[in-house]
Amino acid sequence: MRNLLIVALIAVAFPAAALDVVYVVRHAQKNTSLPWSSIYALRPLSPKGARCAARLGQLLQNRGIAAVYASEIARTLATGAAVSSTRDGAIVVGDDRTLKPSPEFIQELRRRHADDQAILIVGHSNTVDDLVLAFRPDARDCLERLLLAQSDSRTAGIPEDQYGDVWRLKVGTGETECRGINRERIGRVGADDCATP
Repeated sequence: MRNLLIVALIAVAFPAAALDVVYVVRHAQKNTSLPWSSIYALRPLSPKGARCAARLGQLLQNRGIAAVYASEIARTLATGAAVSSTRDGAIVVGDDRTLKPSPEFIQELRRRHADDQAILIVGHSNTVDDLVLAFRPDARDCLERLLLAQSDSRTAGIPEDQYGDVWRLKVGTGETECRGINRERIGRVGADDCATP
């Protein structure tokens, strides 16, 4: 009986491991120099996009990224590949469910990465806010204050010409405050600015 009580106390003091952080980012700058409309999914990164994706990899290099998820579109896969090369074992998984994240997909990721510190999801201008809200449904007011979402639309998206924001979402049990959501910017002002096309 005493041993059972000790095990119960340890379980309360040290809860089961759970995914701690989810990073969400829009793919880096896309190549707009060719008429890609007929092959939208194949539109690659621009040279600037490739440089910014590499900077994203440097930024997240020591953040414990266990896996990288991206839609099956060339520019998201290329952005994710730059990050996956920063840590052994990180892998880009082409998964179009990142385009419309369902509660089941989010639960699957939480289960799959219960023992991991962090994952990265690479999305699009019209999916980043959906991804943030899928992991942190309590975050609508926080996002509105950070100018990502608008109060009149649940899925407003981010402007087409906005790049370079990395959203860090604390998703641990009971995390419900805005301080659990942070936004970092990739690159510097000027020629190395990764926030613009």
